[in-house]
Amino acid sequence: MITNLVNPNESPNRRRIFSRQEALFDLHQNSDVLKHLFSSFDEAVELFNEEARMTPVLARGRNFNANLMQAKFNQCILGTLPNNWKVGSYKRFLVIKGPYLILFKKLNPKGMPMGIKTASFTNLVQQTFTPLFNSDEHSTGVLFFGYQENRFGIVVRSELLCIDSGDVAWRIFKEDIGLDHGNLGITPVVPIAPIEPDIFESIKLKPQQKRANTL
Repeated sequence: MITNLVNPNESPNRRRIFSRQEALFDLHQNSDVLKHLFSSFDEAVELFNEEARMTPVLARGRNFNANLMQAKFNQCILGTLPNNWKVGSYKRFLVIKGPYLILFKKLNPKGMPMGIKTASFTNLVQQTFTPLFNSDEHSTGVLFFGYQENRFGIVVRSELLCIDSGDVAWRIFKEDIGLDHGNLGITPVVPIAPIEPDIFESIKLKPQQKRANTL
């Protein structure tokens, strides 16, 4: 008697889960997508810094940093991967390469994508299938290209990661594809007036800035 084993990746309610080796081959060895993701992010950091310096602190709304970083990353992708992007449902900006759907997200201190816990977001981190655009299929899989900030608000790392069932399955960093980690540095802007913590995000100074202000 033959027992039929059900592969969870083949469930009609599940997206495809890519291995780290598959992603490295398809997005790095067999294409330049990974290289362009990291280079676009580095360029986006520079554009972020330029625009943030021109925006008074009191003019910034909640999630100003994250929203501006998303916009600048999208802008850079339009130049580096002009044929590999799409705006999907809920105006999500997607980088698409074959069956790979890549979303840009800020990561929390645990290295997980940040987002409001809606049903749609939960489906993404659980790899449960819900269409991200009209022609989306179960054979596609979702990856995240994300970044983390340290406690001073400075970007310290960017990475490609796969989330499966709410946990990180694997990560790929710049060093893994032969690129320098480099010094990114989204430097927080010194506030010019007190900021209400429940209205604006907290903006912290680097230690050397604090010392300079006391001289």
